[in-house]
Amino acid sequence: MPAPTFETDYVILRKTPFQDSSLIVSGISSGFGRLDFLLKGARNVRRRQFPEAELFREFHVIFREAKSAEGLSSMVSCDPAGRHDGIAEKPDHYLSACTFAAFLLRNTKPMLAVPDTYRAFSVLLSRLERETESEPWISLAKFAFLHENGFVPQSGDGGDAEEESGHGASVRKLMTLALDPEHVLPPDNKGFWRRFKIWIDNLSAWNGLEKASPQRS
Repeated sequence: MPAPTFETDYVILRKTPFQDSSLIVSGISSGFGRLDFLLKGARNVRRRQFPEAELFREFHVIFREAKSAEGLSSMVSCDPAGRHDGIAEKPDHYLSACTFAAFLLRNTKPMLAVPDTYRAFSVLLSRLERETESEPWISLAKFAFLHENGFVPQSGDGGDAEEESGHGASVRKLMTLALDPEHVLPPDNKGFWRRFKIWIDNLSAWNGLEKASPQRS
């Protein structure tokens, strides 16, 4: 009996040449976390099997699970679902996207769904194509990852009223900014977003998710 197949949305975060004509692509998916695939013939100039395999492109894929935790999943089919090639025209934004992609590859696990993280990264790519600055969008996408994985501290002991009016409301506003590509920033408050970035970086470092040491506000 053939192994069962699964389907999910997927974005490529890294490409690694393999042998003469193949690629290993690494990325994250909405329903299954990190997924790595071996694409045979993807670098074959005469007859490429996967010509759309470029960084930050999104696909809807059908695949079979890897046979071991260290193995590669087997792609059955894929359909293009989105391109973000315009980021390459903004070198600073492209490098920011690559840095965050590396963060996701280090900290996401196979077969563990991360729908908010995937959505936030897709929204981030759209933002980086059209916005003039990469912040606070990078930090908001990282906030979505931290929140989804339980790294954002909970509110104090003030009860439901505090949760509704304070901490909980703030989290919802930040998640809306991270997950809704049409949502606009509140009135200009650069001081707040600078402190927000420092808090996010420190929170990541404190939880062992970053190699860099924490920053001071």
